Amino acid sequence: MGATNKIVLDFTSRAMGGGLTFLNNFIINLARVKTDNFYYLFTSSPFKFDLPSNFRIIRVNPLATYEFWKFFWHQFAVKNFIEKEKINLFYGSTGISPFNINCSIVLTLQNLWPFYLSGSSLLSKLEKRSRKLYINKCTNIATFIHFASFASYQEHLSFGLKITNDKARIIPFGISNIFFDKIDSVNSSNYLETLNLKNKKYILFVGNIYRHKNISSLIKAFAIFSREINNEYYLVIAGKIMENNYYRKLLTLINFLSIQNKVIFLGDINYDQLPEIYHAAKLFVFPSALETFGFPMIEAMACRVPQIAADTPIAREICGDASIYFPLYDHERLASLMLTLIADDDLKESLISKGVKRATHFTWEEMARNMLKLFSEAILSK
Repeated sequence: MGATNKIVLDFTSRAMGGGLTFLNNFIINLARVKTDNFYYLFTSSPFKFDLPSNFRIIRVNPLATYEFWKFFWHQFAVKNFIEKEKINLFYGSTGISPFNINCSIVLTLQNLWPFYLSGSSLLSKLEKRSRKLYINKCTNIATFIHFASFASYQEHLSFGLKITNDKARIIPFGISNIFFDKIDSVNSSNYLETLNLKNKKYILFVGNIYRHKNISSLIKAFAIFSREINNEYYLVIAGKIMENNYYRKLLTLINFLSIQNKVIFLGDINYDQLPEIYHAAKLFVFPSALETFGFPMIEAMACRVPQIAADTPIAREICGDASIYFPLYDHERLASLMLTLIADDDLKESLISKGVKRATHFTWEEMARNMLKLFSEAILSK
């Protein structure tokens, strides 16, 4: 960028799931690119990696991550910081920023939660509508808006995001190299034993438990699959419970289908140990109805697991011909495809080969470099 530019990186709401994956991998790779920039990293989560001298980590009170307090924190504390330090660019990783600041603004929109009202309680709907108005206000004043996929951009527009096309920039996320690395079979076996997965044949889903993940369709399909395959396989669900009411409905469904001894909920799994769970799976299924990127789809491809995904624009964009697809919510079709894929070794090998090749296109190094170019473009346009 030439002269030193001061950049605020606001990651205060990145504390779990794909958000934490984004924080860790993006910042590490951004730090590896030599520039004259000086970065102020705002985070409420401890950052466990060493950063170079042109980074300053600013730990923020966890209260600032909550909607009500975050608004005031942005409009007063962050705004004052920007003015005092003469910041050139504010980057918001969750689509929000201070108003009326004298610097360029780049925002990432990754989470469709504020725009998705289906199944929400009245209180949740009010909260989402408030956040949606807030995001629309921030994106209106932003220099550029970053989306991790074209499908995400289109989904946001369809749900009521109001931005002009010239503001949108598509830069895909990446995945960590740990998903491509060779697995230590001894250590992996020990870890799988602690999870009671050693020597089990299982179909895998990875993702936090939300209604829009459409796990109920997978459970219904697995019940059909399990009967046809003589109960030889297990269904393993790895992810943190985010909607308790939905989780309880899943348990009721599992009991109703009499497959309670065949479904295993692992809960939240350490990111570094996810590859071991992927590698041991016989099949990966991603039934989600709403995604902006879908890290697990790429992780499964990198770990050489054949995949079936719901036929959504984002799944097609990410996986291409490296997955087979079922019509969203059609659990009977999903069960049929699961039975077909498990029995067809040639199809499995074809999907694995295509998947590994496709996964290599998603790297954090490339993402960081492209985001730097976007930061530079935003600063120069001011």
